[in-house]
Formats: sequence, structure tokens, C-alpha cells
Amino acid sequence: MRKNNFILIGCLAGFIGMVFFFMRGLPYGEHTVGYGPAFYPTLLLGLLGLLTIVLLFQTLKSPKEIKEEKKEDEPKKALGIFDVSFKNFGFFLVLFLFYAITLNITGFIINSLLFLFIAMKYLKASLKQAVFVSVIVVAVIFVMFRIVLRVPLPSGILEGIGL
Repeated sequence: MRKNNFILIGCLAGFIGMVFFFMRGLPYGEHTVGYGPAFYPTLLLGLLGLLTIVLLFQTLKSPKEIKEEKKEDEPKKALGIFDVSFKNFGFFLVLFLFYAITLNITGFIINSLLFLFIAMKYLKASLKQAVFVSVIVVAVIFVMFRIVLRVPLPSGILEGIGL
């Protein structure tokens, strides 16, 4: 588990660094009224960085190796939050990168529907459940950001119809 935590910590640190690198051109509020466009991403990255540091200290504090004898008739224990298979991690990393790369091309609605549907099917959800949850989540996020908060979302190929 220590090894997995160190790998996760490295990936999170890389992600935080990469996002800070891409955000370097955003104003922090000096030339705007109130908070600038970089405020909330910086706040969230700071929180993610703090949680990454907490995980690092917990990992360093934990024993290096715990040897337990497994009994044949003992039931399997449920996985903890950090007992992630790297197959799943790799799948979702590739899916997320594909989402980020194609977002401006296909637009928020199509891309998010596909992302959620593929993710839920990968996690063994039924077809009915995957479609229902994908549509509801995308609709709620769309209404919240586009209509209530008036935040423009990428339209992509749906740009001509006003979405």
C-alpha cells in the first residue's frame, strides 16, 4: 500500500504542477472586480496539494510493511479508498485526457454524456442506469453553469443550435 500511495502522491503532484503551469497566464484579480478567473482553480489546487501532503505524512508514518497471514477460509476484505488497481487508474486517466482533448471539438454536452456513460459502463452499471445518470448529471450541470451562473460552456459541434 505504501508503494501505491507514493505513486498516487507523485501523480497528484505532477497534476498540480501541470495545472499551475497551464494557469500561469490567468489574472488573479488585480485587474478585475472581485476574484479573477484563476482564484477558484488555485484554491482547489491548494486544497488538493494540502490533502496530498497529508497523504504523504500518513504514508511516511505508517509501517513499511505489514505482514499478515491470510487464512484460507477468511473472507476477502473490502478495498479501501487508496487500494486502487492501476488498470482502473490507467483507464480513467486515459478517459479523462480524451475528455479534456476533445471538449472544445464535441462540446460540453456530447463529451460529458459520453464520458459519464463510458465510465459507468466500465464500472458495471446497467445500460438504463448509465443513460439515466449521465443525462441527469449533464442536465443539472448545464442548467447550473449555463443558465443560473451564466458561465459559457464549450458548444463544439452544437454551436449552431444555440447550446
